[in-house]
Amino acid sequence: MYVCLCLGVGDKKVREAVEAGARNVSALGRETGAGTDCGQCRPILERMIDQHTTGGPDEGERSDR
Repeated sequence: MYVCLCLGVGDKKVREAVEAGARNVSALGRETGAGTDCGQCRPILERMIDQHTTGGPDEGERSDR
């Protein structure tokens, strides 16, 4: 699934960058280009980082909080 439509960056590439140490949207932008054009995907990128660092549900899964 594409996360950043402007640059065609998929969720797999974003997850790989987060697993390699990208801990904020700016770092993801440097590594993947995601979030560096229009910025619409920045909230999704932040959520993906949070999910990785907190062990939350993967994108697409819902949590009943």
